Amino acid sequence: MGDEPACQKLHPYFPPNIEVVLGRKYGMRAVVGVVLFVCLTAVGTVPARSQTDMVDLFGSLIRSGVGLATQAAWEKLPPSEVACVNQYFVRKGSSVNAVVQQGIGPADPRVFDARSECRDATAIGRRGPSFDCTRASMPDERAVCSDEESSQLDNAMASGYSYLKGKYGEQTARAVGAPLLQARQSCGANLACVKQAQRNAIREYQLRGASVAIPEAKNSNALPARTVFTVDGLALGGKVAFESANYNEYRCGPSEQFDGFTWCQRRKTESSPRGQYSSSNSILHSADGTAFYVNRYLEPAFFAGSEANDDINRLSLKFGTPRIIPMPRQPDIPNGVIAVWGNLVLEPLDGGNVSQLAAGQDVRAGLLIDHIGNFRRSAQRGLPIYRIGGGAGYVWAASWNANGVGTLRFLTTDVAALATASGTIDHQAPTEQATAPPPVVVTEPAPKPVPESAPVQAVPEPPKVTETSAIMQRVRETLKQITERRDSLPNPELKSRLDDIASRLATANDKIEIATLRSFLHDCDAALAVFNEATDFREVAVVASRKVESVEAKLSKLSFDAPLLQQIKASVEAVKTAQSSGNVSSLRAALTTLNQTYDSEKLSRLAEAKSQGFDSTDSYEEFKANQAKLSKSGIRLNSR
Repeated sequence: MGDEPACQKLHPYFPPNIEVVLGRKYGMRAVVGVVLFVCLTAVGTVPARSQTDMVDLFGSLIRSGVGLATQAAWEKLPPSEVACVNQYFVRKGSSVNAVVQQGIGPADPRVFDARSECRDATAIGRRGPSFDCTRASMPDERAVCSDEESSQLDNAMASGYSYLKGKYGEQTARAVGAPLLQARQSCGANLACVKQAQRNAIREYQLRGASVAIPEAKNSNALPARTVFTVDGLALGGKVAFESANYNEYRCGPSEQFDGFTWCQRRKTESSPRGQYSSSNSILHSADGTAFYVNRYLEPAFFAGSEANDDINRLSLKFGTPRIIPMPRQPDIPNGVIAVWGNLVLEPLDGGNVSQLAAGQDVRAGLLIDHIGNFRRSAQRGLPIYRIGGGAGYVWAASWNANGVGTLRFLTTDVAALATASGTIDHQAPTEQATAPPPVVVTEPAPKPVPESAPVQAVPEPPKVTETSAIMQRVRETLKQITERRDSLPNPELKSRLDDIASRLATANDKIEIATLRSFLHDCDAALAVFNEATDFREVAVVASRKVESVEAKLSKLSFDAPLLQQIKASVEAVKTAQSSGNVSSLRAALTTLNQTYDSEKLSRLAEAKSQGFDSTDSYEEFKANQAKLSKSGIRLNSR
């Protein structure tokens, strides 16, 4: 039984002496051909036939003159894949036998879609990665083998690579795949980093046309429950949406402080009626996307009247009574406050780490918070810096000057859950002196509950901001942005527009009457429009570059010329010209034309027609239709 052929076990109509019968009549190649056919019927859903029917059917196949090389190529595939490919062609009104009769081998582009679909189905069905884990030697390979989700991501990567190899050749596939694999290998045994690298790779394959999806993340047990503490719509303990447009705006990588976690950051320039400001968002999440830390920072932030108190009161309605830590008064920044809710505890940072921060050195002391949003300046000015500890909670920290302009930071985290999940107990760096006193925990007694309408008295109110000072503040911020960003603009026309705006804004001063001063706000808005147009161009340029790369890779594999190819090449050149011009409208129009001109399926059909000696797709389709009609009568047409 140990030597019994696998296909004989599967198929009850495989005759024990079929090797002798067919070997004498047709030779050993016929024996292998029958094995292929019987394996196909055994693994697939083709109904079993009698011994006589099988021999007659396959005998006619052999007599029709199947190329030995084509048949040998199909025989090398696993029987399960042959069965799956056959089912694909049956749905299309054909079969593997018909394909073999036409001399089409498994490497032929015409069967690529069928084989790709079968490989994807196989990858989804198995739990292990695409490689043999018993031979895994690299740290990243062992990390993949240790985790089911990472194994599924690896299978999706392998499918994406197979797609590129089948469509554009091995050289192109390696050019794309090698850097993606190196990115994963650079993660070592850091599973969170490995998974992020795998997701990034899958997105790259998707951009190049591969129909692969990122498997859904599995739940983990050592994670915090979703809380009421929320920053920008993401709750502490909630899940990031890996495939969302919002998440794709972040730059993510392995956390340097918390093993197994991913650190993501996003920076944007935004605007409000009071002026332009920079926003920075940070997320620390686990491998399955659970958020352990969510942060947002705004600079400049604008405060008028009792807005700081109002903001804290609004949060108190959701989170309860806060603990308030006023900032020691500074000459240029007279107002500052930190408000804490929940089970978070703020511990003053030890003197050793404060000294390092004052000297401009990096400090690995966990999650920190200060009043002014600048740890180095706080350390140099002697302002308090706190290390965040304790359980789940929320922190709101702000400071502002006499004009109501300053910084704002708010965050939510659960340090205790983070320490448990990351396998760390204390992220505080050791103090420089063994005799240094232990950190003093900030534990202001919680004030008595106050009515919803009662203000939080600990927050000093900024002076009233006049319309003139607000306009001048925005003018100054706009001029600063123009100075910093002008040289990065993609074309001279945008720079010229910005120069005109800057020359007008330079004449603004607080002595001008308010009606005239208001006109400068239009110039500020115009400058913001220029920056937005430049950002739009860069985003469209990235998409256009990827499209051009994909199209040129396809065209490089074609050895013929045709009007369709000339149209596509002209569209590609138009996109390149528009990219050089730096004009987003021209680039969008050129990219739209390329998308309309380039039809991958139509191009593949033309390539197939050319390979068979036909001048056009229509003439080849007509030939195939006639061939299909005549083949029913046993007549076969020869291609040109």
